[in-house]
Amino acid sequence: MGLALAALALGLSIDASSASAQPTSPLAPGLLFAGDFDSCDLSQWPQRQDGGRDDIAAVRSPLAQAGSACSGYFSTGRGDGIGDTAPRNELYRPRDAICCNEGDVRWLRWSVRLERDWPYAPPRFFSTILQFKSTDASPGQMSFILFGERLTLRRGGDRWSVRMTRGRWHDFVMRVRFSRRRDRGSVRLWYDGRRQAVNRGRRFATLANGNGAYVKLGLYRSAGLPRATLHHDDFRIGTTHAGVEPG
Repeated sequence: MGLALAALALGLSIDASSASAQPTSPLAPGLLFAGDFDSCDLSQWPQRQDGGRDDIAAVRSPLAQAGSACSGYFSTGRGDGIGDTAPRNELYRPRDAICCNEGDVRWLRWSVRLERDWPYAPPRFFSTILQFKSTDASPGQMSFILFGERLTLRRGGDRWSVRMTRGRWHDFVMRVRFSRRRDRGSVRLWYDGRRQAVNRGRRFATLANGNGAYVKLGLYRSAGLPRATLHHDDFRIGTTHAGVEPG
C-alpha cells in the first residue's frame, strides 16, 4: 500500500494487470522489448506518468504499418501537469538489462505522427516525445524534443534536427552506444529511411552519467500550451537491426 501511495504522489500509475513488460508472444531473435501497442492496450509498458486524465490509449487508427494492430495515442494540454510541473502523458520502463546501461549497444525503432491540427508553438516552448531519462534525475539526458515544428536530438547540446510534417508518419531507426564517455558514446540514425549525420559523425556522451537511463515515450510539453495530440507506433528495442524491424 505504501508503494501505491508513493506512486500516486509522484503522478505515477502502475496497473497490476500490466506489471510485466513482457509481450504475450515469444520475442523474435535480436528483439529485447516490444512496446508497439499491438496488444491494443498499455500492458507492454509497466509504468505511466500523467496528470490523471485518460489521455494515453491504444487505438486502432492511424497505424504506421499495414500489419500493426494498434498505435499509441498521446494528448497533452493545460491541466495535465503533475503538481507544478509541465503537462505530461508518458509511458516508461525502468532501467534494467534491456536498456540503458554503460556500454550497451542497442537498436531502437519507432514511428511518430503529429496530428494535422498540431498547434504551432514558438520555438522557445518544448514538446518532448522520447527521453532516455537519467535514473538519478541528473539533467542533460538524451531526448528528442520539438521546438516549434523542428525536432531536435539533444544531449548536452543539439546533435541533429529536422522539420517535421503534420498528418503523416515519420520513421526512426537508431543504433546507440550508451556511454557517459565522449570518446565512446555514439548514435547512428535513419529518418524516413535515410541515414542522418548526427553530431557531424563524431562520438559524444550519450548518457549523462554512469548510472544509466530508462526510456520514456509519450508527450511532455511546456506549461501553458494548447492541447496537442500525437501517435507513437512500432516502438522496439533490440540488439540487432533485424531484431527491431516489423515482423
